[in-house]
Amino acid sequence: MSQSYEQVTGADGLAVLSGRPNPIFSLAADPFSLVLAGAVLVIVGAAVVVWLRSTDSRERPEDRSSGDAAEDEPGERSTHGSFEEAIDETTLERLTPIVPDAVDRVRDRKDGARDHRTAEGERLEHVEQELRRALTDALADGRLDVGRSTPGGDPYEIVNLPARYREVSLPPSGQTVHVEEIDAAIRELLESGSLRDVSMAVAAVDDHREEVHQHVRSHEAEVVNLRNEIDATFEDVRELTTRLDGPLANRVEEFVLEGRHDDIDGVAEIERDVSDAMHLLQRCSFEDARRDLRRAREAADELLVTVDFLGGLVGTVEHGNGTVEIPRVISTALVSDLAPIIERQYDVNATVDGTAIVIAERDTSGEGGEPTSVTNAATVATEESSACESTGESATNDRTRVATGDVADEVLFVLRELDGSTAGDTVQYQTERLPDEIARPAVLDELAAFCRRQTDIVAAVDLQEGAPPGFLELEFTERTTPSNGLETVRERFVERHGG
Repeated sequence: MSQSYEQVTGADGLAVLSGRPNPIFSLAADPFSLVLAGAVLVIVGAAVVVWLRSTDSRERPEDRSSGDAAEDEPGERSTHGSFEEAIDETTLERLTPIVPDAVDRVRDRKDGARDHRTAEGERLEHVEQELRRALTDALADGRLDVGRSTPGGDPYEIVNLPARYREVSLPPSGQTVHVEEIDAAIRELLESGSLRDVSMAVAAVDDHREEVHQHVRSHEAEVVNLRNEIDATFEDVRELTTRLDGPLANRVEEFVLEGRHDDIDGVAEIERDVSDAMHLLQRCSFEDARRDLRRAREAADELLVTVDFLGGLVGTVEHGNGTVEIPRVISTALVSDLAPIIERQYDVNATVDGTAIVIAERDTSGEGGEPTSVTNAATVATEESSACESTGESATNDRTRVATGDVADEVLFVLRELDGSTAGDTVQYQTERLPDEIARPAVLDELAAFCRRQTDIVAAVDLQEGAPPGFLELEFTERTTPSNGLETVRERFVERHGG
């Protein structure tokens, strides 16, 4: 408390100060205190102003716009940028062919995280781990293997390909890597490289793999086609063999199917050659494989001609007489070995004479005469055919006396007449439209028999009983059009019987 004073006039007339306590503090009475108080007020006021400005400048949570990227805090903006830089759309596109499911999940998570403002650091780490794990699984599953399997399921020996196919340059370093070391190189990148570098290397491997596969496929196709042709020919050989019967069928199976004849390669041996050729394919020796398969196809075709010839020869035997030229691709030694079996089984004389086999009826007169000669056999057959036409003798007699060689020109004439008689997948022809000298049962029987032996292109032959008159119908396989089928049948007939 301060002390206040007042002036009092004493008795002597002098003024004196009389002091007493004053409870009121008066700044006016003390100038120094007034100045000091003013300074304090100024300092406090300035502090209040600074505090108010600071408070007003802060952004209130309710005033922030969550959709404005420019209002993000500095840390938020920097993490957005790092995510897009680490896992951009180009990186994802490179990885899509290898790990499409993982890429789809990353894209979904990427969009969802933006909407819910997930912490960027956690999201980036999780996504990178998922993609790297997916790529590791892809390596384990062989999705980056440059190799390819043969049609038989064996892996190609890619290391035998030219250098451009067995080596690949991996970005971003440009390092040249052998195809057998690709997995190791990618695993190393997955452990230490950025996801972008990994994606570039993976995309390069994927492109190289497709280039290798395309090269292999282009060579593989011809080899596979040759193999399929050979297999189809073997099916036809077996089918024609089953049409034979008795001891002849058994011996043909031994010679043709099992290959127990020194002059021919049988089915079993050719199949071994095919197997060796397919092994060459596996080793990527494409030209050697094609060469060996072409040889095997030629040998298989010769077997088909052999069995077809034997089937036609049986028809000649059943007619009684005839001379049949042996095609040049057929071993005459094989036919000579089969001749005694034909004689015993069909009770005829069968003799190989140069490039032909002569079939003659045995002399049953008991006079020990020689078998009918080739010339006489043909003359007898021709004379009997003429007699049949002039006297109206039954078709049965005509059929039993005529061999394919005797009516080759007539059969070929009919084959040419069949052009233009197609109906869908079949050829239908009314035999009464043929000239009288052609429209004979023996001619039609020989034509039908020959067509039935072409099992690779002809599915069925239907010759109406008693024709002519009557229809002849040829049905071709699904892979053969009627026009192409007829042309092939004609070519084969000319090759084997002339005309």
